[in-house]
Amino acid sequence: MTLRLSILDQSPIPASGAPAEALIATLQLARSAECLGYHRFWVAEHHGAVGFAGTAPEIMVASLLENTRRLRIGSGGVLLPRYEPRKVAEVFRVLGALHPGRVDLGIGRAGGIARDFPRRSADVIDLLGKPYPGYIPPTVWLLGAGSGSARLAGALGTRYAFAHFLSPQLSTAALDAFHGSGRLHAPPEAHSRYGWRWRTPKPRPKS
Repeated sequence: MTLRLSILDQSPIPASGAPAEALIATLQLARSAECLGYHRFWVAEHHGAVGFAGTAPEIMVASLLENTRRLRIGSGGVLLPRYEPRKVAEVFRVLGALHPGRVDLGIGRAGGIARDFPRRSADVIDLLGKPYPGYIPPTVWLLGAGSGSARLAGALGTRYAFAHFLSPQLSTAALDAFHGSGRLHAPPEAHSRYGWRWRTPKPRPKS
């Protein structure tokens, strides 16, 4: 099996530098990563952080897609509690139509009230739609640093990215939760008003 390498760039602002320099450096890093054979390149979202310039990952994703040819490009991630699910889905639908098969949509629960995050995540997935000629829906990833997001990712059928740099001691538990989840075990709060339905597994008879 070939190990595929990827990059998550936070667009750090250099000492005595400006945000524009950080964003240009992100573009340059992506081009270098493509030349070196990397598989995926993601950009982060930060607000009120003086050391990082990446406040609008959807704009950076669009620019990165235009400046590369092969890399998968995505958000790592869009802070979903800050935005309406429909707007997030519509933006990434456009990106997916312009660059089919190259777009990842990573979403996280930070940045606001997270109690309706399962429903909002399901709404985004539903609104991204199905493939059609010329359009491949972006691949959705849930980002997390614990078992809660991992179980939700398994329930929604998305991919899962664990924030190892934040909570390395929780990595095994989170990945076990992800692989042990499935749509049969989806939490009730993940129901979507757009028609998602979850089945509850019947208990096994006692032997």
